[in-house]
Amino acid sequence: METPTWSHLYPFESHFSTTMDGHRLHYVDEGNGHPVVMLHGNPTWSFMYRNLIPVIAAQGQRALAVDLIGCGLSEKPQTWPYHLEDHLRVFEHWIDNILQLNELSIVMHDWGGGVGMGYAVRHPEKIRRLVLMNTAAFPSHDCPKRLILCRIPLLSSLLVRGMNALIRTAERKAIAKPLQPAVQEGFRYPYRNWHDRIAVLKFPQDIPLTPLHPTWRTLSTIRDKLPRLDAVPKLFCWGEQDFCFTMRFFERFKAIFPPGPNACYHSFPQAAHYLLEDAGDAVIPLLCQFLRQQTEALNS
Repeated sequence: METPTWSHLYPFESHFSTTMDGHRLHYVDEGNGHPVVMLHGNPTWSFMYRNLIPVIAAQGQRALAVDLIGCGLSEKPQTWPYHLEDHLRVFEHWIDNILQLNELSIVMHDWGGGVGMGYAVRHPEKIRRLVLMNTAAFPSHDCPKRLILCRIPLLSSLLVRGMNALIRTAERKAIAKPLQPAVQEGFRYPYRNWHDRIAVLKFPQDIPLTPLHPTWRTLSTIRDKLPRLDAVPKLFCWGEQDFCFTMRFFERFKAIFPPGPNACYHSFPQAAHYLLEDAGDAVIPLLCQFLRQQTEALNS
């Protein structure tokens, strides 16, 4: 069998665990030391962290990158609820019962922010450092028109699952510079047909625009508990050209966690939503330096 051209960019051993519902959860586990857990969003997967994983492992930390259920190389159940609370429940079980981590740092992007910050506010005693990139951890009425289309019954399934419209749109609008062919293939690989795009559709449908949506309560609870993380060092890195998590989200985080010793903010004018694709050369060293301080603290 011919090896896909993207695979050399993602040369990691695959690990699998089983969720409470009996579904297979895929993750990468490289290196040893303080655990750094990476959470992706939609329509990406752990492939997004391919350039960060080896750097974190090389600096004496344990790099863990998980594929959320329905995403990447994880199982894609067709009748699973796919609400934020469900993803959070799976993540919590994986961290607490499978990996049995007593401490961790979390790197988050897009929907990964809701999952990661949801876990963090429930277990603040375990959290050592947080990195947030173009994400949210609170309810918002902001929703791009392109994503509104992904919420219309019947039409949304045709567009997202049938025509692959969301992934095609992301390839144009979520980046400031074109993806290389092998990178584009890597992002697309897990989402090649109707069946495999179930989560790609479910994520925009789970955006809570009113308090009647079940995920509104989950995000509201996370927002209300964010002060539990005031003393945790946090790094915010933002692509200023993001059409989805715009600079309004960046400024809202500044209001919640004012800039200071425990909240550092950086934005990148020439980058869009896929921050690590557009500005990885600048962001990854900054991020790794921030995370390395935890290892240095443990060794001091």
